[in-house]
Amino acid sequence: MKLKELKITNFKSFGPATQVIDFDTAYGSLNLLSGANGAGKSTIASAIIFGLYGKNVDGNVSELCNWDNPKSMAVEISFYVKNRFIQIVRGSSEFTLYEDGLEYDQAGKSNLQEYLERTYFDMPFYVFRNLIILSVNDFRSFLTMTPKDKRMIRDKIFGFSILNEMRKINQQTYSLLESEQSSFHSKISQL
Repeated sequence: MKLKELKITNFKSFGPATQVIDFDTAYGSLNLLSGANGAGKSTIASAIIFGLYGKNVDGNVSELCNWDNPKSMAVEISFYVKNRFIQIVRGSSEFTLYEDGLEYDQAGKSNLQEYLERTYFDMPFYVFRNLIILSVNDFRSFLTMTPKDKRMIRDKIFGFSILNEMRKINQQTYSLLESEQSSFHSKISQL
């Protein structure tokens, strides 16, 4: 997925004037948001997450609305993926998808998010959230990172922590089964 543009209106600290962020790729395809505390970096990340997944990582979606005009909150995000140009418009009462400029009208709004995730995103919400919002505390200099720290970052980005926990449970279960099997073999050999 390659972001093209993000438009924000009445979203959190952004007011009624639509703000447009152009993710120009003329200088590469990596985008980095940087700025002082309170400059709006987290709000932009929240707008991207809301635009793509319709979720608020910090609470209810209604909390994303600017307190001055909560009924007209809107986020429009456009991007290129799988040789298609996709636009998503979400707001207080709107959720519309455009594929190559044509409105997608094949399913009800409840199925639209499912369609987006299955067809274009190729990653679950929790992985995307961890990928887009890494705090400075999570991301110290790679030169000074221990292997354990590097693994923690990798696991957080790709959601491996869940898989690691499942592997740990499987190993414990396997050990228990081996122990029980050994006990059974002992009892059988005593017969």
